[in-house]
Amino acid sequence: MRTLAAFLVCAAWAMAATDDTPAWLRVAAAEKLPSYDAKTPAVVLLKESGVVVDEAGRIVTTDRFAVKVLNRAGANEAEAVKVYTRDTGKVRDLRAWVLSPAGESHKLGKERILDITLNEDSLYDDIRAKVVSATKDCDPGAVFGYESTVEEKSFFTQLDFEFAGRIPVRAARFSLTLPAGWTAKGVTLNHAPVEPAESAGTRTWELRDLPFYEAEPASPAFESMQPRLAISFFPGGAAASAMGPSFAKWEEVSHWLSDLHDPQSAPDAAIAAKVQSLTANAAGIADKIRALAEYVQGIRYVSIQQGTGRGGGYKPHAASVVFAKSYGDCKDKANLLRAMLKVLGIESWPVSIFSGDALFVREEWPSPHQFNHCILAIKAPDGYAGDALVDDPRLGKLLIFDPTDPYTPLGTLPLHEQNSLALVLAGDKGGLDRMPPARPSANSTTRHIDATVDARGAVNGTLTEELSGWTAAIQRGALRERGEQDYLKRVESRVTNGMRSATVADLKTADSLKDGRFRLDMRFSSPYFAQIMQGRLMVLRPSVLQAVDPLPFIEAKRKYPAVVAARSWSDTVRVQLPAGFEVDELPDAAKIESPFGSYEAVSKVENGVLTFTRRLVLNPAVVPVEDYAKLKKFADQVGGADQAPLVLAKK
Repeated sequence: MRTLAAFLVCAAWAMAATDDTPAWLRVAAAEKLPSYDAKTPAVVLLKESGVVVDEAGRIVTTDRFAVKVLNRAGANEAEAVKVYTRDTGKVRDLRAWVLSPAGESHKLGKERILDITLNEDSLYDDIRAKVVSATKDCDPGAVFGYESTVEEKSFFTQLDFEFAGRIPVRAARFSLTLPAGWTAKGVTLNHAPVEPAESAGTRTWELRDLPFYEAEPASPAFESMQPRLAISFFPGGAAASAMGPSFAKWEEVSHWLSDLHDPQSAPDAAIAAKVQSLTANAAGIADKIRALAEYVQGIRYVSIQQGTGRGGGYKPHAASVVFAKSYGDCKDKANLLRAMLKVLGIESWPVSIFSGDALFVREEWPSPHQFNHCILAIKAPDGYAGDALVDDPRLGKLLIFDPTDPYTPLGTLPLHEQNSLALVLAGDKGGLDRMPPARPSANSTTRHIDATVDARGAVNGTLTEELSGWTAAIQRGALRERGEQDYLKRVESRVTNGMRSATVADLKTADSLKDGRFRLDMRFSSPYFAQIMQGRLMVLRPSVLQAVDPLPFIEAKRKYPAVVAARSWSDTVRVQLPAGFEVDELPDAAKIESPFGSYEAVSKVENGVLTFTRRLVLNPAVVPVEDYAKLKKFADQVGGADQAPLVLAKK
């Protein structure tokens, strides 16, 4: 009979023989961690990426990743997504494990690995990903880890690596191995420069103990703050012919992208006929451009990417094809508008931009990798005045327009594109331009309120609210995407949340994309608007309705910069006060000046009617942490003046 000890030895041997959990994952899981705030969902134990490039242009990337789940929300970090292009790449290997809090290892089988498309709007699946998720397998204390190997054919001789995401990272490293005689240049973004260690032809960049990112109101997008490594490498000798393009200057990026775009923008007879039809009744050049812009905005967005690994993702389809099909992606829409403008003899150039974060693109790394969107720069007509203009030193005055955004009219840029660096694709004359920030007055909210307050403190009134610029575009988008019924419910809740037992009636919208304006009209009432005190005093808010967007700077300190968007706000309020009351305390007139903006408010009562006017102007700024106290002081002053009450007393 076998002894118990012998049985245990055999069982342990059998387990060891079938357990292929890598030693690096065991070591990472056993690491003693510092204490983390209860809000921290998980911590990355190791993020390691090793890239090997051969002389034929093949890039092989091997990744190791381990994350420890600290609370239930942290389980969402337990997944691997490995992107590849079908025509030039593949995921050679992807293996993943979950280690329980007790140290027991479970390997996720091949049946758990999914192959998915990354773009639901794409008709073709050139860019895909292998995905394995353990979000339902990880309790607090568990460790998820994976290894992967991805092979790609080099298209650009450029790479980037994100040292950290939103959660803490204990160790992150990136290594690059190039053939002998090749050179590389690394740029560290959003962090002090990191110098690589070199050994046997391999360069390694490493950062440790990166902190948890917890979002703050009005902070920059995380992508513009996360530590990243941007690398350009340059082949030596004859190997250069086997590689994709190399870029050392922005003019080189412009030239290469221009060669992809320019041949595709030739108009055909069908396009010419459509242009003549759309512009036949236009009064002048500006109106003709607007008519064409509105037409292209209305073309359905569909992504059709083919040959992505060979540059297809950067090359628009021929304008004639996009026009015939009446759909396309951002570069297709920009290219079609460019072709239509050619019919009128108007020059224009594609513009590569990053959509979603105006601070993302950095001048120090010339690379197409920094862009995810395409818009258009149009030679501005003589005498044209507006907010979306750039004075380009090489091309003159340019009117910048995004044909993909259906909510922002010609003459205005979407908020997330304003003041960003973008690349105008004009061959040797191309280069980076700073996109225009809008004037506060071009992004305005103007409200007119007429109301009556009775002796019990009840209020009945009407509101007319008109918006322009990006403030109008946001409301226009919300109305179209959510539908009228849902949108109106949200507007109603905005009013009722700021006024006890309030009701809203006759709520209507009026939207004009052509002139970029959006309007709301409504009636409102509340039986408990004013507060009755001691049976003889009535306290009420002169503005009647609260501000839609109060300044969100209430915390005493910040970790990250504060973003102030350009806008202006003005209210004119007339309130018929109840008979039998007289003014006991009138708010002082307020006038506040600051580098961040200005605020003024005046209340006066004549013949039983309160007239209250206020105006807030915010200047565009990214306020560093060291100047946040000044911004908060301004916000506190505005908030205090805004809340100053009017007190009435019975006669």
